[in-house]
Amino acid sequence: MVSFTELSYPDPASKGLELYTVGGAVTVTAARFARMRRTWGASPLATTLTQWSDVSGAWADTAYGREGRIGAADGFSLAATTGADFTYEGDIRVLGGYAGALVFRSDAAASTFYVANVDVGNQGIKLFRSVNGTITDLGWHPMALSYHTTYHLKVVTARSSIRVYLGDTLIHDLQDASRLDGHFGLNVFNGTAAVQNVFVNGTPITRYEAGNVANSFVRHANGRGRIDPDVVPYADSQWLLVPGLADPAGVSFASVNFPGEYLRHRNGEIWKDPNDGTALFRADATWYRRPGLGDVNLMSFESCNYPGEFMAHNGSLLYRDPTVAVAADQEFRIH
Repeated sequence: MVSFTELSYPDPASKGLELYTVGGAVTVTAARFARMRRTWGASPLATTLTQWSDVSGAWADTAYGREGRIGAADGFSLAATTGADFTYEGDIRVLGGYAGALVFRSDAAASTFYVANVDVGNQGIKLFRSVNGTITDLGWHPMALSYHTTYHLKVVTARSSIRVYLGDTLIHDLQDASRLDGHFGLNVFNGTAAVQNVFVNGTPITRYEAGNVANSFVRHANGRGRIDPDVVPYADSQWLLVPGLADPAGVSFASVNFPGEYLRHRNGEIWKDPNDGTALFRADATWYRRPGLGDVNLMSFESCNYPGEFMAHNGSLLYRDPTVAVAADQEFRIH
């Protein structure tokens, strides 16, 4: 069995299928083709932006986030969300080719805009603008970059002031007033790139409802992870879903009312513990988002260091569950 998607083809215009053999002969007696259904129900993309519109290139939501591909050109996907002064950030992973980027203050046609990119092909972090299609480079910072590596890029604007950070390091700091507001979006240049954890003005506070127990939310109580209805205090059930402490392709659940503490598994149980800085803690507190094991419209969370084991509730308590006997116990609805 072979599957093809629009992101698999080397050329978006490719329409044909060719069969060949090497060192022998093969007779094809039958071939059946079926349209694939959408793999993801709830999108795996973590973002505060809404209503994406693909201007150019091939775009899809994948396990790496919002992934775009285009050859020898710029591909754009714009959100309906607009802004003037903001903090805009995302985790960029270049999978092949040249660059992946954050787009900001763009018009609806992606003709006038700003782009801050991670350019692995040319080994640097670039900031540039376009005004009606005319490109002007505003800043270039050479540095060693790698494919299939996650880089956290952040843009902070205040009127004409534009600052670009890689992680916590300031890369570009300049003044430019060519365009002072517009759409947020993503860009890929001459290759394939994905962007995850795409947030404007900070990481949103979220709650996680058990998929099969209405109105019962993931919370901590005396440090133990559990699900309960009518949580008091309410903040015990609020979490910041941040890039994974052990792997930024995953996520970690940071407590809102206990800063510096995270949901982690310990001896198979889920606890809210302070980050002790060890590699073991970072791995225990990192989870990978997966489509719901029984309902793809929900979300399941797979342990980073125990592959195949998922966060689950048994009664009211949370565990790292090595079985999928009751898939619904391992599914959550994001609020």
